[in-house]
Amino acid sequence: MMAFVAIAMTINAQSAVDLVTYDGPQFSVQHPKDYKDVVDPWDDAVNVWKKDDNHKLSVWYGDDVTPVDMLKLYGETVKMSKEDSEDGTPAWKIDDPIVKDNIMMLRKVRDELVEYDYVVVIRDAEAFTGVMSFMLDEEATYLPVLEKILLTLKKK
Repeated sequence: MMAFVAIAMTINAQSAVDLVTYDGPQFSVQHPKDYKDVVDPWDDAVNVWKKDDNHKLSVWYGDDVTPVDMLKLYGETVKMSKEDSEDGTPAWKIDDPIVKDNIMMLRKVRDELVEYDYVVVIRDAEAFTGVMSFMLDEEATYLPVLEKILLTLKKK
């Protein structure tokens, strides 16, 4: 019975967020429908989507990122660099990096906010990096969405 409830909750969580596709000049990706484009005033590009200050998604394409076989070490390095507070705000509680195939995710929690830093390696010298944030009580809803989003990233 508990397994059925868990499956039902997962199905409901996955269907609770509508996704739309952003098809930009460098890449395409899905994002939650209620997250709006944020245009970078420096180059008129869209790399960030926001619902509000606690619900954000960023995607950055780069060609100088770690190869797949170094993702765990890369995640551990990022974890160490972000564990200390730099500006007087409380430090993040950071889990060990999770690596699956060509994707590394790093879960960070501060107060009631959750952020997932991620790297998606598409070739040894090319990757997408970014962050998705949401409230801790929404994690069951948004984590499957983030995993789906990462699988939809495509370089042009």
